[in-house]
Amino acid sequence: MEKYSVLMPLWYKENTEYLKTSLLSILGQTVKPDEVVMIEDHPISGEMKKLIEDLFADSGVDLNIYENFELDKKGLSSILNYGVAKCRNSLIARMDTDDIAYEGRCEAELKAFEADGELALVGGFADEFDEDPDVIAAVHTVPTKTEDIKKRMKYTNPFNHPTVMFKKDVILACGNYDCNLKKNEDYELWYRVVKGGYKCKNIGESLIKFRRGASFNKRRKNREQHNGKIELKRRMLKDGYMSKGEYILSYTIEKVYFLMPVGVRKIAFKILGK
Repeated sequence: MEKYSVLMPLWYKENTEYLKTSLLSILGQTVKPDEVVMIEDHPISGEMKKLIEDLFADSGVDLNIYENFELDKKGLSSILNYGVAKCRNSLIARMDTDDIAYEGRCEAELKAFEADGELALVGGFADEFDEDPDVIAAVHTVPTKTEDIKKRMKYTNPFNHPTVMFKKDVILACGNYDCNLKKNEDYELWYRVVKGGYKCKNIGESLIKFRRGASFNKRRKNREQHNGKIELKRRMLKDGYMSKGEYILSYTIEKVYFLMPVGVRKIAFKILGK
């Protein structure tokens, strides 16, 4: 199968047990990556550095940690832009340091690319958990077919960011992540990929265990994230990607969802996949 890179931003405050479990899930893939690229935007502890180095020592996977402290506090999009450029392979899998990949995740995505040479981006479902990875709180499903992805795009993000694998050249051709739209950088990028006519899909099965934590729904009630989604929908209207009626509906749904009490949002998230 084609070689691929795994791109992981390295947060200096990450729980070391979470990090260890996440990295072991990548190193335990049925088809291992050629390299793991980690971007360090803030100095990490000696304990964390040793943990990472020990895990990779006899793994047969190249570890490339890039330090760029100028990225500190510039946001995830800046870190990912830097990381995409540093990955040496044409296929890049995204992963976060507190999530857990199922062992067949990357093999399933590689097979999707092998089966369809026009495919530019592929993701999948995510099993969500709060504290115990063995207790799944919800399954975040997403549309599997390109046409359904295009429709969902008008209302909410049709991909689970930590599940995606994409072609590096397509992401660069589309302009990489937008540093001006924080907390929506992935949603906005996928929009440009789809708008550019590239073929995308989601695999109809869970590829990762997503660590959402007990305060997940409170964190999602974020004004910056909300305003970014409204701005993205305005772009879609301006681009002619959605009609005025679709924009009004999408705008209203977003406003109502943002204003909901956290308890009601929790129920809505399960129903709407927001």
